[in-house]
Amino acid sequence: MERGRDRYAIYCTPCHGQDGRGAGMIVARGLTPAGDLTSGRWRAAPASEVYGAIANGYRSMLPMASMIPSADRWAIVAYVRALQLSRDASVAALPPADRAALEAVR
Repeated sequence: MERGRDRYAIYCTPCHGQDGRGAGMIVARGLTPAGDLTSGRWRAAPASEVYGAIANGYRSMLPMASMIPSADRWAIVAYVRALQLSRDASVAALPPADRAALEAVR
């Protein structure tokens, strides 16, 4: 998961943003938002399809197979799945220590 988060931060956040919702820094620069990886089509897509989009590109996204090794693509897919799950997570469902840490930040 750590590797997926690291690779996602490098290759995916400029377009998809840290939260996967498609509002990375490209939007701040006036470009069209990327796809929201946390809902709809990508949430329902099999992992192999997410992997394929990374490898082969999708719509205006360029293919990344030559830049991202296969193992790292799978790690990114796992991290995207975690982003998808986290979108619906409630604070009440967190373990007490994590909930306290989150409350301390507010």
